[in-house]
Amino acid sequence: MEMEESKPFGSDSDDEPVKKKSVPIPQRKPLSKIKEQKALYEDPSIYEYDSRNDDMKAKEVAKIVGPKDNKPSRHMLTLLKAAEKRKKELMRRLQRKVQVEHEKEGDEFKDKEVTSAYEEKMQEMKEEEEKDCPEKVKQEPVSDVDAEKTNQVYDQKK
Repeated sequence: MEMEESKPFGSDSDDEPVKKKSVPIPQRKPLSKIKEQKALYEDPSIYEYDSRNDDMKAKEVAKIVGPKDNKPSRHMLTLLKAAEKRKKELMRRLQRKVQVEHEKEGDEFKDKEVTSAYEEKMQEMKEEEEKDCPEKVKQEPVSDVDAEKTNQVYDQKK
């Protein structure tokens, strides 16, 4: 058995929700929103942080790196010259090897013709070798200098 609770004044008015008429309240924009819109009106790029930051970083890097030159570095030039010199020396060695083989063959292939391009190449190689020859005379190998100094020291001790 359930007992009903007695209500003090016997009114069920508390159970029903109170309905009030709602009046729309005019929405005000916060002051910060107004300032934000005003700033956007004055400068539309105000919130472009990333692009401005990228531009600033690029300028800093450009200052550090400096203007780009298309000329290769000094070391690269010396490496290229050395490679060219080695290539010429290889060609000379191969030519000497061929010449020794021709001498061994003797007159066996004397009647065969040599192309004009080959003759021109041989002439160029001879001219280059003559140009390089004075340079070789000027250069004195380090081992000769060391031997000379050793002999001088040895002669002084005697």
